[in-house]
Amino acid sequence: MVALDNSSSPISGVFNEGSSSSSPSPKKNTKKMSKFDYSKAEGLPNTVLEKIHKLGGDGVVLIIQKTLRATDLNDHHGRVSLPKSEMNPSSLMFLNPVEREYLNSDGDKNGRAKMVVGFIEPSGKMNEITLGTWKVGENKDKTMKRMYNLMHTWNDVVKENKLKAGRLIQLWAFRVQFKLWFALVPV
Repeated sequence: MVALDNSSSPISGVFNEGSSSSSPSPKKNTKKMSKFDYSKAEGLPNTVLEKIHKLGGDGVVLIIQKTLRATDLNDHHGRVSLPKSEMNPSSLMFLNPVEREYLNSDGDKNGRAKMVVGFIEPSGKMNEITLGTWKVGENKDKTMKRMYNLMHTWNDVVKENKLKAGRLIQLWAFRVQFKLWFALVPV
């Protein structure tokens, strides 16, 4: 079990780390993932709720329900993506203002801001994982588009919990004192 970070800092655990040819080209797969209807989401299992209660957690909110893709499970990528476009619209405030501002900054030399968060795996094991953002393009106003990712210990989570492509998962956020935690639940 991981010791809790009981500091009152809201960012405790933050660290820096088209073709012109005439030959036919293959069509790109532009089909977007269908957006999940969050009003029909299954609730958090009682076993996970009990664990959160024992930690003193509160403010539980469903962040995303998504189907794991091959890239989410690829050892080379070492991350699961959390596209903002697929997130529960009522959960987008799961970060406090300081965390949100930091994660929208350039962070390290690769433009990736990261912070360590508490994590409950599907097995019930408590651990830590890194929440970070990656630049994924530019908005119309020239600000950077960013995507959230869980990384660094993600490959271990995949192996230990036997996660497979096509598996539907939910990611829930909550706070223990001021520290952000996530719980990953297979559906």
